[in-house]
Amino acid sequence: MNLHRVLAGIVLCAVVGACSRPSFDRGVDAFKAKDYATALAQWKPLADAGDARAQSNVGDIYMEGLGVPRDPVVAAAWFRKGAAQGNANAEANLGILTMNGSGVAQSFATARDLFTKAAAQDQVEAAYDLGVLYDNGQGGPVDKVKAAQYYLQAANLGDGEAQVNLGVNLATGDGVPVDKVGAYKWFTLSSRTPGDAARQAQAATNLAKLKSAMTPAEIAQGDQAVAAFKVKPGA
Repeated sequence: MNLHRVLAGIVLCAVVGACSRPSFDRGVDAFKAKDYATALAQWKPLADAGDARAQSNVGDIYMEGLGVPRDPVVAAAWFRKGAAQGNANAEANLGILTMNGSGVAQSFATARDLFTKAAAQDQVEAAYDLGVLYDNGQGGPVDKVKAAQYYLQAANLGDGEAQVNLGVNLATGDGVPVDKVGAYKWFTLSSRTPGDAARQAQAATNLAKLKSAMTPAEIAQGDQAVAAFKVKPGA
């Protein structure tokens, strides 16, 4: 028997075995490369084994129809598994499906509960959507103060929609005291935050209107606040 060949074979099998095992990170790399079939192949066994991150990501693939037919029912089932383990992204996405009645029965009250849990972990979409539900009185009473609080949370996490909404709150005193400098800050940041050209344009329009009612000193304070802003890391 050639001992060197045997040992080489054992090492090779160990390496091949390691490479053939599902990897969450390889799934992330494949997803970023838009290779959704490979991402799903990496995440699905992990999700089946109870990995909450993988469960949430598999749900994302089915919710968006990335490389598979869009299926909100399947997506909701995976999000429910991840949410049961406290995964913030699963809670937020299940909340979105529940809010929209997609794949599950529509319930604004249940969506509020799910968003509240996810927002407690600084999940940005949950914080913004929770602000909207409180703003509109969906799933419970209108609460402009809480709406502004959740818009502030999402704005600090870098959400452009929350930034422009908070700017309106501060400019008009809706749920918060009037603060022109604060409104200037959030309108400016929203106008620069990528993602939605129409929202950026609206923020810029709001900013121009607000500036006409501000003093040079107030504008200078607003510029300082914008320069000092850093996005808070979220879930």
